[in-house]
Amino acid sequence: MDKVLIADDNAGMRKMLCQALDDEGRSLILAADGLAALDMARSELPDLVILDMRMPGKDGSQVCAALRADERTRAIPVLMLSGLDDESGAELGLAAGADDFLAKPFNMREWGARVSALLGRAA
Repeated sequence: MDKVLIADDNAGMRKMLCQALDDEGRSLILAADGLAALDMARSELPDLVILDMRMPGKDGSQVCAALRADERTRAIPVLMLSGLDDESGAELGLAAGADDFLAKPFNMREWGARVSALLGRAA
C-alpha cells in the first residue's frame, strides 16, 4: 500500500486531496505546516510527499530542500502545489528539488495522473 504525506495549511484542500487518495486505498499522513511535514516525512518515510508552497513554519520549498539534503528522504518523490502564478511557483518548487509542480486551482484528473506517475516511478 502506498503511503502519501499531504502537507497543506488549508484544511479544505487537505480534505479534498485525502478523499481523492483514500478512494484508491492509499495510506495517508497529514500535516498542516512545514515543520510537521518535515518531521513526518523523516519518521514515516512516505512513498510520495505532496507539499503546498505556502505554509507556516517552513514553506514548501524549504521542506523540499531539507528532504533533498537528508540521505533518508532525498529519493522520495515530491509534488509541489502552489497558488503562486505558474512561472514563479514552478521555478521555486523545481529549484528546491520538487519532481513535479501544479498551480492551484488544478484539474483533479491531471493531479491524479501526476500522483500515479510519481508513485509508479518510486516503486
